[in-house]
Amino acid sequence: MLSSLFHHLSQQSESSYFTKQTMKKTLIPVFALICLLSLQLPAFAVDRDDDLAADTAEHIGYDTNSAAENMSAKVEAEFPDEAKEVRAALERHLMHANTKDLDGYMSDFMSERMRYPELNKEYAQRAMALKDLKLEVKAIEFQKLTRIAATVHTRQISTYKDESGKPQTDDVIISYRWLKDSKDGVWRIAFTERRRLTAP
Repeated sequence: MLSSLFHHLSQQSESSYFTKQTMKKTLIPVFALICLLSLQLPAFAVDRDDDLAADTAEHIGYDTNSAAENMSAKVEAEFPDEAKEVRAALERHLMHANTKDLDGYMSDFMSERMRYPELNKEYAQRAMALKDLKLEVKAIEFQKLTRIAATVHTRQISTYKDESGKPQTDDVIISYRWLKDSKDGVWRIAFTERRRLTAP
C-alpha cells in the first residue's frame, strides 16, 4: 500500500509535501514543464493550480497519515463501480503513454482544464521520444471518491534510456483529480500534483 511505500516522506521537514500556502508556488505549469523538458524526465502529468474551487477547497497532495490505506479501502467500498472505472481509466492512460499514443494520451485530459495544451502536448511528445520508455504504477490509493469525481494517489516508476544510452529511473508520486465528463461519461484527468522520490 502507499502508506508503507511512502513512509519515508514523513521523515522530511514538512508534514506533507504540499500545503495550501506553497501549492501556488510549486505548481507553476510553464516553469515546471520547461524544467522537465530540459531534464528529459518522463513524468507524464499536467499540473494546474487555479481550478481547485470548482470541486473542493482542498488540494490533492498526498497525506502521509498512516491510516490513509485503510481509508482508501473504505472509499472504494462505498463506490465500487466508480472505483473500477477510475482504475480502468488510469490503466488506459498509462497504456497510451507506454504505446506512445499521443492522441489517446491527450484525450485522457479535460481540455478545458488545461492552461497550456500545446506546451503539454509538446512535453508529452518529448517524453514519448525517450528510448525504451516504460511507465508502471506500483501502488494506488483513493483519497476521495464520488459518482463524478475522484482524488487518487499513485506511485509511478518510469524507466528509460537517456541520450547517451544510460538507463534512468524516475520514481514519483502523482496525485490525480479525475472527473467524469458529463458529455460522454468518460473519466478524464482535470489536474495533477507531482512529487519526486528519487533525485534526477
